[in-house]
Amino acid sequence: MHYSHRLRIGRRSIANHYYAITFVCDCRQKRFTSLPFNKAIIQSLHRAAFECDTLLHTYVLMPDHCHLLVQLGTVTLPDLVRKLKGLAVVTARNNGLTQRLWQRDYYERCIRNEEELLAMARYIIENPLRAQLVSNINNYPYWDSQFL
Repeated sequence: MHYSHRLRIGRRSIANHYYAITFVCDCRQKRFTSLPFNKAIIQSLHRAAFECDTLLHTYVLMPDHCHLLVQLGTVTLPDLVRKLKGLAVVTARNNGLTQRLWQRDYYERCIRNEEELLAMARYIIENPLRAQLVSNINNYPYWDSQFL
């Protein structure tokens, strides 16, 4: 049974607040495994954030999901997510992906203070280490953070 409606309970958008957002690939398929494809997806995420007047402060692209830490601009969180996921889908299609890219919903968390902000940035960046994809984060090419 699909419980995505529960993810939307209490969800609200607050301009200038920080949000941690996670998108998961459809059926947890490992879609992000190629350097050129991943670079194109990352570029699309930056473009979508820019077009939505949102600052993309931290991201990591994992093989089957994506974590972002953004400072919301003037758009609502659902509109931002729609743009981020939508441009990534267009990029994926332009790069030959014919299967569905994302699961329908997403996870978000509003960041309440600077301490939580830095902890979340660290958590996001440490994902490849926890997944044992690399032993040193500098060896993982699909991340960036303005905080670290």
